Amino acid sequence: MFWNKNHEQYQDFIKALQIIWYIISLIILAVLVVTISQSSQTALNLAPTCSLKAQGLECFLCGTTRAFIKISHFEFSQAYTLNKISIPLYIAFLINTIIFLQKLIITIYKYLK
Repeated sequence: MFWNKNHEQYQDFIKALQIIWYIISLIILAVLVVTISQSSQTALNLAPTCSLKAQGLECFLCGTTRAFIKISHFEFSQAYTLNKISIPLYIAFLINTIIFLQKLIITIYKYLK
């Protein structure tokens, strides 16, 4: 599947990837907004229960919601204790959100121009 960049299928593929990225970015933005703006209990109630946790097991993301809440309140050591990858993941979410919002603003500006 190595296409010429001018090929129509390649362009369609790139557009599909952009749509997927937009959807994922909106979900990430929602996660960040909820963990920052809502009470801890509300954020925990909105988060789904991991199917592995319901079975008494843990996955590598267990504790991430609680850790994100701690990060949003600048409690980094507690966040790290809850989930070791939560801080790098939160940073990646923030970077993605900044890039997404920047692209969205530029697109809206071009459209209104």
